Amino acid sequence: MAQNALLWQQLWQMGAALLAGAALAFCYDVYRALQPAGRRPARAYIAGDALFAVCGALLLSLLWLLLDGGGLRAAVLLWLGGGAWLYRRALGGRLLLLRRGRKARRRKRVKQESRLEKLLLRAAIAVRRRHRLRRLRQAERREKRTAELRLRQEQQAEDDAAGE
Repeated sequence: MAQNALLWQQLWQMGAALLAGAALAFCYDVYRALQPAGRRPARAYIAGDALFAVCGALLLSLLWLLLDGGGLRAAVLLWLGGGAWLYRRALGGRLLLLRRGRKARRRKRVKQESRLEKLLLRAAIAVRRRHRLRRLRQAERREKRTAELRLRQEQQAEDDAAGE
C-alpha cells in the first residue's frame, strides 16, 4: 500500500511539473507578446529576460516547497522541460499572432502571395514559350505548304506548257 501511495505521489509530481513547465512557457509567450515590436537595445532584452528568470525561479521553488517538501530531483527538471516542449508543440507562438495578428497574418499572406505570384509568373513564362514554339511550328508548316503549293503549280504549269 505504501508503495502504491509512493507511485501516485510521483505521478502527481510528474503531472504538476508538466503543467508548471507549460505554464512557464505560456508566461514567456505572454512576456514576449507584451514586448513592443521592432528593434530595441540589448539591455532591454537582458533586463526583461532576467526579471522573467527570477520570477520563474521563485514560482518554481514555491511550487516544489509546497509539492514535495523542498526535495528537487533531476527528473523534475526533465518534466518541466517536457511540459514546456508540449506547450510549444501545441500552442507555441500563437499568442504573438493574436497580439500582432494583423501584421503577422499580413506578412504571412504577402509571403504566400509572393510565392504564388512567382509560381504564376513561371507558369505564364512557360505558357508563353509553348505558344511561341507553337507559332514558330505553325509558321514553318505554312512555309512548307506554300513551298509545296508553288512547286506543284510550277510543275502543273510546265506540264500544261509541255502538253500544248
